[in-house]
Amino acid sequence: MGIPESAAHRAIREGTFDLPTARAGRSYKVSVDAIMRLLDIQDGIVHVDDVENGARHAGGAWRC
Repeated sequence: MGIPESAAHRAIREGTFDLPTARAGRSYKVSVDAIMRLLDIQDGIVHVDDVENGARHAGGAWRC
């Protein structure tokens, strides 16, 4: 988001952070959906084949 972690923690404590957060132990969690909405990223359907093909490609199974 382009802000230092300390500034994000301060904004969360003050209630001025742009996204809803949840406390998990000593950490704060923000949902992926909230981040995608903030960044105006459309929700897309992910197919199992796409994930498997991407993993294979990242692992070097695809050679050009």
